[in-house]
Amino acid sequence: MTSCARVRRLGTSRSAGRLAELLELGVRVTVQATYPLERTAAACAAVGSGHVRGKVVVMP
Repeated sequence: MTSCARVRRLGTSRSAGRLAELLELGVRVTVQATYPLERTAAACAAVGSGHVRGKVVVMP
């Protein structure tokens, strides 16, 4: 079983505001893969593999 200990959630207005500030400063985020909620285990496995070169996003 793979652990998703490195998973972080962006969902508050405070964190969304901070993200907007960073984007205005030119910070860019690379999304390597998106997964539907039903494939959360696969997303965790991808992160746990150590071969991810960007963000992995789980969509509702």
